Amino acid sequence: MRDRRAPGLQNYQVTPNVEVRDQEEEPLTHQFVRDTFVKIAKAYRDMAMLLEDKTHRVDEYRVQTLAADSESVVSLQPEFEVSEIITSVIATGPAGAFTLKLGKRVWPLVMPAEQILVIAPVQFSLSRQDDRQLIGGAPGDWSLELCGYADYTESYRAK
Repeated sequence: MRDRRAPGLQNYQVTPNVEVRDQEEEPLTHQFVRDTFVKIAKAYRDMAMLLEDKTHRVDEYRVQTLAADSESVVSLQPEFEVSEIITSVIATGPAGAFTLKLGKRVWPLVMPAEQILVIAPVQFSLSRQDDRQLIGGAPGDWSLELCGYADYTESYRAK
């Protein structure tokens, strides 16, 4: 078979100077094995706290009605007993100014002419006691939807 490399190309192979031993220099002690397992268990525990459990979906909503409403405040109730991580907010209603109150956040917003406002992607936490309100500037057929997942990591960290 013909060599297809460019003329003058050289192959260099570095042989590592590694000495392989057939057995350990010192026998393993029980203390060393126990300490190693404790370190591994702590590393796994730390990694588990970094994971997010998204299996408990949050979908809180108050939909528009078929008949024209004359409401100016829409309030939602939390779904879970733990904090919730909200990843998107959908608001619908008549075009004009309104206020969105989510926990300590108070956002003065303007509903576009399409009568739907999507705020995503976001990520913030709402506890069970936090407000979830849309306050319309004028009475109308308002709706609010919060999507995300329940934050069960707090209960994992407590253990």
